Amino acid sequence: MKSATRSTLATLWLLTAFALPQAAWTGEETEAVEPCTPEEIHIQLETQGEVSFVSGGIGRCEALEMQRIARDYPLELVFVKKTPSYETYLASIPVVVTDSKGNFILDAVTNGPFLLASLPAGRYEVSANYNGEVKAQRVTVGKQHQRIVFVWREQVPPPEQ
Repeated sequence: MKSATRSTLATLWLLTAFALPQAAWTGEETEAVEPCTPEEIHIQLETQGEVSFVSGGIGRCEALEMQRIARDYPLELVFVKKTPSYETYLASIPVVVTDSKGNFILDAVTNGPFLLASLPAGRYEVSANYNGEVKAQRVTVGKQHQRIVFVWREQVPPPEQ
């Protein structure tokens, strides 16, 4: 499962953060990609208690910025929907982080498919909700950067008989 999650995340980063025109892959001439301006990046630092966090990543410029700053945060959360034919990022995901005693540490709704959080060192449970399906993951935050990818799989209806 870990390799599938890493593969999914790697594919998503490549598709979103480094999206190039199709011509770049075929060797055809391409237009230069304009550099991002501050107006194109709508990421805002927020705080709840001891926790500071940012969320976003919609569009090329925000995705690049989230990737650039991700290592500055001990915890990175990514939200993905997977269907038989494609994968897509999700936004507006309610996220709850509780400590090992069950105390609420963070209760937020994402502004994009990525949430980066500065949590004090410790053990936490992170839960995320998409269309009523809650996924939870335990994580130990310390000095190393942690990345958790939450993947919701679309149920495929059985073929009609």
